[in-house]
Amino acid sequence: MAEFVFPLSALALVLCVLTPALTAVARQALARRRQTTAWADFGDGTTWAWLALPAAAPLLWLLSAALHQLEPAHAPAACRVEHVADACIDVMLLVGGIAVLVAFARRHGFVGVGPIRRMTGGPLARRLAEVVAETPGLRRWPIWLVDEATLPAVFTFGALRPVVAVRADFVESALAEDDIERLRAALLHEAAHAAGRDVLRQGLLRAALWLNPARRWLAADADRWRDAREAACDRQAVALGADPLALAQSLVQAVGKPRPGMATLCAHDGATLRLRITLLLDGIGPARGGRGGLLALALLTLALVAPHVGGEGLLDHFHHAVETWIGHG
Repeated sequence: MAEFVFPLSALALVLCVLTPALTAVARQALARRRQTTAWADFGDGTTWAWLALPAAAPLLWLLSAALHQLEPAHAPAACRVEHVADACIDVMLLVGGIAVLVAFARRHGFVGVGPIRRMTGGPLARRLAEVVAETPGLRRWPIWLVDEATLPAVFTFGALRPVVAVRADFVESALAEDDIERLRAALLHEAAHAAGRDVLRQGLLRAALWLNPARRWLAADADRWRDAREAACDRQAVALGADPLALAQSLVQAVGKPRPGMATLCAHDGATLRLRITLLLDGIGPARGGRGGLLALALLTLALVAPHVGGEGLLDHFHHAVETWIGHG
């Protein structure tokens, strides 16, 4: 059973000490962001990075450091207990434990939406294709026409390959009222979700929060980010050519129950809906430049590279300390 002491203690140290400490830092940074940024700007990549990285970065560092200890040239120096094929058993258990955690987190974060059947042919599909062809901001993404009452009126699905979908009755209503701008505005909002890879980001955020023992400290800001992200997509849709009034009307018509694994046009409470409509009618204003993507990339790169630079790393010292404590030093 001595082989389990190091992997369990390493996971406990990272998840129960380092992650909560980083979460406390993130909580303070997010509190400052709430005070200094507009509501729509809170839905940017910087906020997402502060929410996801407290759990993701330490665990990624631990995995990278453990894999470094398994390298044939490094394993004998990293472990003093027992080796099999130049690999340390307890480090192999640590890598396996991290893999299990990541698998559970992935299952929790990336919720399947079930089969979605696309309608092809017919006058509705042809008219929708005409609207897409007339709108440059929509040509980049697949636009599906669907006919399922349980689905949201307009939504985006697909983590790696985003697809924008619109329900047939929503299209019929816009055509019957000769209000193509309302349909166009709704689709441009979803195109903004697709461009931001929001289904992927939401899944990664759910997975990271599931891994974080101190997730309650970030829960309110995570909800605020999801709401603010909708306002940010409203702003981007207007920048792509959507009429603000038409988009506000589409929000009212598309109110529905949120579905996991999707980014939807409008699936929020009344207060959030009223705020989004007010911002659209008054003017949301230009987006403030954020560096969240660069921040996340830099920290994740550092977590990956740090264990492989220099001599003995932090995990090596911790490994030796644990083995000394259990009597193998």
